[in-house]
Amino acid sequence: MALSESQVEEVRRWISDGADISQIQKRLSSEFGLNMTYMDVRFLVDDLGETIKDKPEPREESLEDNAAKTSQPGDGLGSSADTEADPNANSGESPQGQPGALSVGMSSIQRPGALASGDVVFSDGGKAEWVLDQQGRLALIPAVQGYNPPQSDLPEFQRRLSELFSSM
Repeated sequence: MALSESQVEEVRRWISDGADISQIQKRLSSEFGLNMTYMDVRFLVDDLGETIKDKPEPREESLEDNAAKTSQPGDGLGSSADTEADPNANSGESPQGQPGALSVGMSSIQRPGALASGDVVFSDGGKAEWVLDQQGRLALIPAVQGYNPPQSDLPEFQRRLSELFSSM
């Protein structure tokens, strides 16, 4: 399916205005009468040499948000939303403002093949993603290749994971 030059320019304008793939797909259908699959639209954007701007997704209230509401101040439980909001923050402080505290969160969208996944910030400020696969194996995927968390944090990390799962 070939687009005319004016249609290509219009699609480029939509992209520069911040439209995502789904919005472009809908507009192609409504304005040009072109019914394309989501993947076809992704290929079209790629063929045009354009890049879709990432938009932060609105967060739904999740288990980690509920844990933050029910936890006591200073107990280190709760959401890791502050670290998700600022991925460049690596100050060694937990979202609760306690230097050296461990923070564990659960993702609302799971990795393919995983029963559960989430993120963790260790006491030294190191970040990783944790994944529990369908065989019950736990894996840590560090944000920085080669990072190893402090061994003293691992029992607390396991305890926090257990608390997350027991609240489900």
